[in-house]
Order: sequence, then structure tokens, then C-alpha cells
Amino acid sequence: MQKAQITEIKIKNTVEGENGSLEVRIHARTGEPAFLCAQLLTADGREADRIFPVAVEAQMDFCMQAQPVQLWDAERVRLYDLVLELRDEKMQLLGSTVKKIAFRRWDAPDILNGKKIERRVKLAGKWERFGVKEIRNQLSQLKNAHYNTLRINRADASEAWRELCLEYGIYLEETGPLSPEENAHAGQEWLCGANPDFELNVTQQGVLIENHCVFANASEYELHYALLHEGKTVYQGNMEADVPPGSGRYVEIAYPAPLEAGEYCYRAALRLKRDTAWAKKGTELAAGETAVSNIYVQPGRERIQ
Repeated sequence: MQKAQITEIKIKNTVEGENGSLEVRIHARTGEPAFLCAQLLTADGREADRIFPVAVEAQMDFCMQAQPVQLWDAERVRLYDLVLELRDEKMQLLGSTVKKIAFRRWDAPDILNGKKIERRVKLAGKWERFGVKEIRNQLSQLKNAHYNTLRINRADASEAWRELCLEYGIYLEETGPLSPEENAHAGQEWLCGANPDFELNVTQQGVLIENHCVFANASEYELHYALLHEGKTVYQGNMEADVPPGSGRYVEIAYPAPLEAGEYCYRAALRLKRDTAWAKKGTELAAGETAVSNIYVQPGRERIQ
């Protein structure tokens, strides 16, 4: 007798208030007795919901909940994992599949989760011919260049494009065939607005952080600060800065006073706290610095180590 196998997965998710709902339909090839297990996990691995094992049938329907739901946007890539497992009668694993789930609410083309977003668009051109590896490479370049939207011909938007754009924090615009003018500009900047978008103005006592994001708080990143003497780091540290989206705040930093004559630089940067699909932990998203010349030596004090 053949082994049971999942042949098709259809997923519909909705958001209502602070709750996310998932409707799942699975088509399977039946065979030896087997059971379907499902878990819905948050991005940090916490269980949001699960279903008890159910006997595998040709078609299976079930619902799952995320309460309260973590909404996805390009600034905060909050993806859930829907883990589907097939197990035998002794609950030994036969096979598994993981689907990325993004809970979000589009109220209008530019209104996401109740807030207006600004798009910075790249036209896909002939990227639809790329494999998964090439798609990942292109999306990494887009994200690191602060583009937040990819416009692609609907006929060319494969499931791989849709899933990977979610993983990389890219809004995917599926349109009709690109016009001759759009094709001529494929791959070039179309509209303005970087994402995530911070501006740092550094002084000798701290840093003014201007948060131009729509969704992300600066606290979601690590604020790294350093004092450099003639290009070499002599003091550094990390902290968290609470600066809500659409606001600015001056954050005091206890930089030590320069003790020797020479050129000094006060620097601050917002960095990723963890690895992402497009960049490693510690990658700078925004930075600022100010240079000063110290012509005096402070006597009787120890040097900065």
C-alpha cells in the first residue's frame, strides 16, 4: 500500500481586530494509515495554535487562530510558520511541510493595516525567468537599497515570487503587462520613499533619531554608538532607543571626554538585532557621526582603553 502524501495546500488568512484567522484546505493521497498534525508558530518559535492529529483523508479542512495577531509589513517582517506533518499510527514522522504565513490587511492599494504607506518601486523586467537562488539575490539587493515594492506582470508572478517577497519584506504589485515606457525603465527607481527610514544626527552628548517609518519603532533595532580617535574605536556600546514611527527623539549617550589631542569622531548607528533573509545581524540601517578636533590634553586622567 502506498504512503499518504499531501498533494495540494490552499490557505486563506484574514484579520479582524487583533485576531488573525487561518482557513486551511489540504488535498492528500491516501494509503497506509496516517495522521495530519498542524502547528502555527510565531516568528520566534512560540506556538500560536495547533490541531490534534486527524486521520488523513482525500480532503481535510481546518481553522487556526493567532490571538493577538502580529501583522506583517515591509518594515517588520512578521511571518508565522504553518508546520504540517504526516505521522504514522505510532506518531513517527513520515514527512513535513512548512508554509510561511503573513497576516495583513489591505484596506486600499496604499493603505496597509490601517496606515498609508509610501512605495519605492522597482520594475521586475525579465526577472520572472529567474530561479529561487536568483530571486533571493535580486530581493536582497532591493532590500539593501531600501526599495520596498516590486512591480511585476501578473502572468509572471509565480508562487516563488509571492512567498519570497513576504520573506524579504517586499510589497509585490501584480499588474497587467508592463507598458513600453515601463519596460524601458525596468529595474530603475519609480517612486520615492525608503523603508525602513531613519535619520540620525549625532552630537557629543547623544543622537537625535528621526523615525520616518510607518510601522517600525526604533527599539526594534540596536542602537550602537562609538567614539573613534583618528579612525580607531576607543569606546563603544549598545542600547535600545524608544522612538515611535513618525516621531523624533533625542537620546543621550554617555560618550567619554577625549583625553588626548587629535581628531575624534562620535558615531551612532541603528543595526539589525538578528539575522534576516536579506542581511546579517549587525547590519547598519542608518548611521550618523560628527567629527571634532581636540587640541588639549587633559592631565591627571587615565587614557581611554
